[in-house]
Amino acid sequence: MVSAHNVPHWPSRRRTQRVGRTATATTTKGLPDPGHGSKAAVAAGISAVEERTDALDEANSIAANGPVVFYRLRGEPTLPLLEISHDITQFGHDRDALMASPAGLPVLVDPRDWPRVETAMARVLDKRVTQACVEFRLRTGDGNCRWVENRFTAVRDADGRLIEVEGIILDLTAMRAAEEKIARLTGTDALTGLANASAFTHRVRHAFAAAERGALPFAVLHLGLDHFGSVNDTLGQPLGDRLLQEVAKRLRVCVGERDLVARLSGDEFAVLQTEAAEALDAGMLAQRIGTALAAPWCIGGNEVRMTTSIGVCPGVRGSGSAQELLRQVDLALQRARRGGGNRYCFPSGRLDQAVRETTRLAQDLCGATDRGELELQYQPEVELSSGNIIGMEALVRWHHPTRGLLGPDAFMQLAEHTGNMAALGHWVLDEACRQMRAWRDEGIAPLMIAVNLSWCELLNGEVLVRDVAGTLAKWRLAPSDLEFDVTEATLTRLAWARNDVLRALRKLGVKIAIDGFGSEFATYDYARTWQVNHLKVARSVTQRLTGDAPGAATIRGIVDVAREAGIGVIAQGVETEQQRLLLAGTNRATRAQGFHFSRPVGAAEAGRLLREGRIAGSPGR
Repeated sequence: MVSAHNVPHWPSRRRTQRVGRTATATTTKGLPDPGHGSKAAVAAGISAVEERTDALDEANSIAANGPVVFYRLRGEPTLPLLEISHDITQFGHDRDALMASPAGLPVLVDPRDWPRVETAMARVLDKRVTQACVEFRLRTGDGNCRWVENRFTAVRDADGRLIEVEGIILDLTAMRAAEEKIARLTGTDALTGLANASAFTHRVRHAFAAAERGALPFAVLHLGLDHFGSVNDTLGQPLGDRLLQEVAKRLRVCVGERDLVARLSGDEFAVLQTEAAEALDAGMLAQRIGTALAAPWCIGGNEVRMTTSIGVCPGVRGSGSAQELLRQVDLALQRARRGGGNRYCFPSGRLDQAVRETTRLAQDLCGATDRGELELQYQPEVELSSGNIIGMEALVRWHHPTRGLLGPDAFMQLAEHTGNMAALGHWVLDEACRQMRAWRDEGIAPLMIAVNLSWCELLNGEVLVRDVAGTLAKWRLAPSDLEFDVTEATLTRLAWARNDVLRALRKLGVKIAIDGFGSEFATYDYARTWQVNHLKVARSVTQRLTGDAPGAATIRGIVDVAREAGIGVIAQGVETEQQRLLLAGTNRATRAQGFHFSRPVGAAEAGRLLREGRIAGSPGR
């Protein structure tokens, strides 16, 4: 067995240039290695760079004169078209027909690119984001596709609620053709077939520019094989080259479909992770790559073991320049090597620690259900006119062995991000139904138990509906015993994805509530068109009830809309008696929940409240 540890580095394999040097050095990236070619080869490389520049100039000129489509979407869950410019006809579409179509803008998106477009729209719904950008294939009127860039801008009111989404569609087809030409001219490493340093640097600059326009954050990973020189010294250069080719194959398997893998020079590689919403995403990819490359290799009948040092740097809007990013990721690689190799590092120790702690938390969460660390707490929903408890909302808590009791804000988004949401969601549903069965057997069950649903759970509708039906049957509950809460943002993502899972759940017989109602959109007339049982008024709206006249008007408006549509109202976040009285005055059938009545409590305390039937301080007590 050959080991790549504790042997001096193979000098002939050292790269001759570093990614992220000065602009002068960058002009030679991707040229044939002078040590393995001739003056003619170098001249050919320079010619290719010049031809690449000409191709880009031509594409930029064409794009500048191509069609530009402007449009506006109304700020409500289906995001209907308010206006679209006449330039859409240059893509072969009838403007009036498109405006009249209930499908709206999504009908233009090629299904292959829909997940990216949906993710971009989800970013627009985030109040922390003002704009988003995404490239996709636009379906033309003749059935073909053209590459476009779509830029979204959110228009919000003073409270951050969405009024409209303004958009611009730019034709990128010529630019895409130029990119392909660049790849053919100078973009390939001869040994591995990967992109070379020149092509990689160009793509990083493109990703950085897109991030500045609001595209999803990306990350760059810079890899160095630890002590690779021993392989060449022991087995010879031909087998060393074979190993580099095998490294390239494993890297391709590790990355996503749209990620770019490059060989920079010698034993150093790089990855452009095109979608890394969090630094955790980049850390997880680095961990995956490190594990994959550490597995034994069989080269020429010899078993070879090797480790990898990886520098990682996220690319986010406003983080400097592409050149600075490449310099930072190079420094991160040096940090990994100075630490002994066989690890990944970010440019700063603080970011290293944050990502590793989050990674450990994600790993801990994977086994939390098996270790019995999860608990459901319950918050009563009361009828304002009587104080009677008519429902319980189930809220998950995690008893972490070292961090103590964690609320859902500390780990639910992490579960969604790491793919653990399906298992966690199933546990919550099963435990809530089990508790409902126990209360029913005791004769104290509320009219319903509410469970929150995330976008990840709703994404695979058929699986969710089967799981719900099976769980209800398991605990001998009626579908009407169960209510699912979905946020306005999730409602929008469902509408855009044309996902009918809520309709299927309603058909099954369970109740549906819009959670946090009134916090995302400036209009709430859309509630009339959705077949839901309850509107759960957002805590932020309830808190304004006693603070200003517009807040009280908002509550009254929501109640009026709900009454007209036959929908119940549950006000969230009620914390004072004054708020309770004002809510009760709007409509005697209005329900509420909040700390004024009860904080979330364990099953035993919730059972005590149910046995009493009413909340202390409410009418009738």
